[in-house]
Order: sequence, then structure tokens, then C-alpha cells
Amino acid sequence: MSRVAAALVAVGLALTALTLTPVKHAMAGQEYSYCPPAGNLVTSKTVWHHHRLAPGVSLSAATLRPGPHRLRINVVRANLARRRVAVSPLHTRLTHRHRLSELAKQPHLVAATNGMYFNFSFGSPTVPLIGARGPLVLSAEHERIAGIGQDGRARDGRAWLVGSAVSSEGVRERLVAINEIEPPSGLSLYTSAWGRHPVPRPPFSRALVVRHGRAIPHTRRHHRVPAHGVLLVANGLGALSWMDSLRGHSTIDLNYRAKSNTHHPFRQAYGVGTKVVASPNHVRSGLYCNRNEIYAARTDFAWAHHGTQLILATVASPKSGERAGVDENQMSEIMVDLGAERSYALDGGGSTDLVARVGNHPLATRSPLPKGKERPIPVGVGVFSLPKSMLPHHGKHRKHHKSGHSKHKCVLGVVLCHG
Repeated sequence: MSRVAAALVAVGLALTALTLTPVKHAMAGQEYSYCPPAGNLVTSKTVWHHHRLAPGVSLSAATLRPGPHRLRINVVRANLARRRVAVSPLHTRLTHRHRLSELAKQPHLVAATNGMYFNFSFGSPTVPLIGARGPLVLSAEHERIAGIGQDGRARDGRAWLVGSAVSSEGVRERLVAINEIEPPSGLSLYTSAWGRHPVPRPPFSRALVVRHGRAIPHTRRHHRVPAHGVLLVANGLGALSWMDSLRGHSTIDLNYRAKSNTHHPFRQAYGVGTKVVASPNHVRSGLYCNRNEIYAARTDFAWAHHGTQLILATVASPKSGERAGVDENQMSEIMVDLGAERSYALDGGGSTDLVARVGNHPLATRSPLPKGKERPIPVGVGVFSLPKSMLPHHGKHRKHHKSGHSKHKCVLGVVLCHG
């Protein structure tokens, strides 16, 4: 080989190495690579329009022009230190999808965004959801979540399911999941929160309907949660052996709760994606992008002021569809400029949506939508401004009387549910 040929081969190898370097940690199929470096999207020249939605809740909107596509950014800030400000997951049944504008039609709601990642076929979230009365979607695996703790501050952590089913025969079986889209090996629980959609049972699994604490015989082939009761799904030898140990109408005692690695338990929590901001004033770099949709509409769940200010932000292109937006490096730069101390991605793309009630105007969509239509989603994140009569312990000096208040409080927000 001549020196010239050898030099050309060396240059070619070097270029190949440079080309492959960004995807050295890529997933199978080379679908992911490093995002391009983030530029300064939010500058001192960015013109913001501010709206006061309620005491302690504001909406800010601006138009960014980072390239060929105009971007619309909407930011809701909620002061969690104010007693009249409440945050709550918005949903009906987990497998029932609705437009955000429909989920948000609740008294005292002033703003809402779309929520978590979900399965298109079943409609149910594929990540954890913890609500007012405990876990709604959760497994025994330690999973990343972000939400609001019992101290009223936004925070992140990891959560997992702790629970068991004990029969009248005295045999205990560990619960490994509740309302999970893919039942893992072990005993899984499906509650009325799942809805009427058939449960995706694995091959060779067995089901058991439990109604009013008693096992209902001959229900091993059931695929739906009963109207009054729960459905247990046994997958694997241990769980199947436990079901075999049951006799007739055995009583089943179900106990479960969410456990986390945080000092304060979560009042509510959402499964999240990429940690876009890990620390204040630090823009992350080297985040991965799907090469088919590097730029996309984004929704982020973030907080500032040591967790006392919740930030919900959406970035989308007014005319260019769900695949025109920002990459995760750029979203990190935006969230840092907004003052976020920690920020996580919620579901994005065609799911990105934000609605707000400005002044005396009715609730309206503020975020640009692909083809002008809202994508139905299972869960949203709602921000409420509550009247004094709905605050916890308000009027406790008065005599108790029958009313619909306590039920209404739990419908509105986990912050207000007390037993």
C-alpha cells in the first residue's frame, strides 16, 4: 500500500470514528444520538405576556424564533406555599382517554397541562401515578417520580409498591403491581380505577375476582375488573400456587401502599421522563435524541424556590406540527432560564397541551396543537384556586353537619383529601 493510500485510509478511519462517537451509547438500531448543542433561546429581548390567573397562580407566554419554526412557550407558576393553591391529577378511568379541555372542566380549576406517558392501545399510563388515596399505577420496582410531598413542596424521588394479599387460610402473597399495563411475574391487582378495558393478561396467567373481601370462584378466565370489586392476576409459579391454596369463598385481605426514598411521603406523584434540569443554573448537555424526532413539542414538570413554586411549561410550534419544537438540551436551557431548580419531561409531541382560564374568559387552549386538535390523554395535571370554604380545617369550630364538601374536596385535589 502506498503512503498516499495509507494516509487516505487513516483519514477515513478517523472520520468514521468521529461519526460514530456521538452514538457510542446508542440503543439498538442506532435510533438515538446526542442532541445538538443548545443555543440561547430565551434572551433579554424575549417579549413575555403575563397573566394573573388567581392569587398565587400566573401564566406567562412568549414567542421564540430559534430557527425556521416559531415556537410558542407557555409557563404556569403556582405558589404552593399559599393555602388556596392546589394541584391535582386529572383523570377518570385510567384506560379512558379524554381531551385535556374536557378533563379540566372542574370547579375552581385555573390551568392544566397534559400528564404522563401512556399506551395508545390501552390508553393507560405506562409510568407511576400516585393520587389522593394511594397508588393508582405502581409496581414493586423502584421508579422515578416527581410530585408534591406531604409538606406541600414539589420534589422528586423513587417510589415502589409495598403490599400483600392474605387469605383466610393464612397464606400471604406479595403484591407486585397495581393497574400496570404489563403484569409482571407475581400477583397483580386491578382496581375500579383501571376502567372497563380488558386487562392484558399474560399467557398461562390466572385471574380471581374479589368482591367485598371474598374470592369469587370460577373467575379464573376473567379479563375485566368487576363493577364492584377488584381483579387479581397471578402470573408465575408462586402466585399461581397461592391461588391454588384458596378454598371456595375465601376471604382476601388486601393491603398496599406506595413507599418512597424521600423524607416526606408523596401526596401526589407522576412518572416522569428525562431529568432536563438537575441543579439550579446548570444547563444539561449530551442528552439523547430520537433521530426521527429530534425537535418536538415538550411539556415539563419543574419547581423553584426549594419546591414552593411549581412550574408547568410547554413549548410547541404554532404551525409545524408535533415534530417541530426543541430538543432536550434546548429544553434544559429554557427551563434554567425560567429559574427551575429541577425539571423533568412529561409526555410530549402530540400530547403537549396547556389550558388556562384568563380573567373572565372561559377555559381555553393556550398551546399550539397539531392540526388544531387535542390528543385524548388519560391523565392531566391541574392547578386550582380554592375558596376559603374548601380549605382543610376551615370552620372546624363549627358543628359538623352533613354536606357534600368532603366528597368534593377529594374530587378536586389530593392536597385536600384527609381520610
